[in-house]
Amino acid sequence: HNPFVIIVSKHYVLSISKHNSKHIDDLAKKAQQKTYLQDDDSTPTFDLVYDIIDTMYDKSVKGLAKASQDVVRLQDYIGTRSTEKNILEEIMDRKINMITLQHIFRPQRQTLQEFKQTLKKILRIDEDEVEDAKLYIEDLDSKLDKILDNISLNYESLKSLAETYGDMIDLQTNRNISRLTMVT
Repeated sequence: HNPFVIIVSKHYVLSISKHNSKHIDDLAKKAQQKTYLQDDDSTPTFDLVYDIIDTMYDKSVKGLAKASQDVVRLQDYIGTRSTEKNILEEIMDRKINMITLQHIFRPQRQTLQEFKQTLKKILRIDEDEVEDAKLYIEDLDSKLDKILDNISLNYESLKSLAETYGDMIDLQTNRNISRLTMVT
């Protein structure tokens, strides 16, 4: 994963991440060229922060969509192949990834609420901007809900797959024991 830190005031935005992101770099260039939302009267730093968070959430949604496709691929693989050790390892790795994502995204709900409170202080003078900020935060909250729901759904699917795989192994073991019992 790519930890991302954003420090905000009314006049600047400082973002720090471990890995480069083309989307974030593009937003930074736009801000440096002072072309960022020049036709909008709202506070550019707030709009930039919103776009940064929104971009990161959009990238997360795309990554989770790929993870969902991988779960479906694993389901198909279990249904058509004989039992293999590698499948169980892959399922367990993906379950651990989903747990890690839950630990990354769950605290962001509180962070968004703290961001909303900070924005109220920063934008204290302009009630229209405070209302806009609330709408933006609600939009980010909605995307965060979508991400958390997707993580939970993937985790539950992987958990079910692991149980199904275990049942298939048990069934195959029982068949083998039955054959061995008949032979002796």
